[in-house]
Amino acid sequence: MHDKLRDRWDETSPLTWANPFRVRQDLARRNPNLVIGPIVSIVSISQFDDFGRRTFTVRDARGETAFPQGITEISPEYVKVQALTHMWESCVSTQSVPPAIVESILRKSIDPRKVDQRLRLVNSCAPSSGFPKRRTS
Repeated sequence: MHDKLRDRWDETSPLTWANPFRVRQDLARRNPNLVIGPIVSIVSISQFDDFGRRTFTVRDARGETAFPQGITEISPEYVKVQALTHMWESCVSTQSVPPAIVESILRKSIDPRKVDQRLRLVNSCAPSSGFPKRRTS
């Protein structure tokens, strides 16, 4: 099966599906025993901060549950979001995250002393990559 989330190889892009940016999040507090029951509704979703974290609040049969989520991967078309306390992950479109936030997260995910990482970031922010355009300053 070929679909955009599982199998895409674009050798002209510096960022491929095989090599998305990894974003460090503290997943050590994840408890495999904390589960969300069948979701009745989404109550609220906060905006992502500059570190790729937000609060996601849902309602299940037991009531409302709010839990922190963090972006753990960024590709041109999707970001992988994982709960930081529960065992839950999902993907959302990269376009659904404000470009300034994506750029901030990407800048924090590299070691600025390493030329290859800086170059990869600059190339990924090129207009054709799907990421925010690079800054002129």
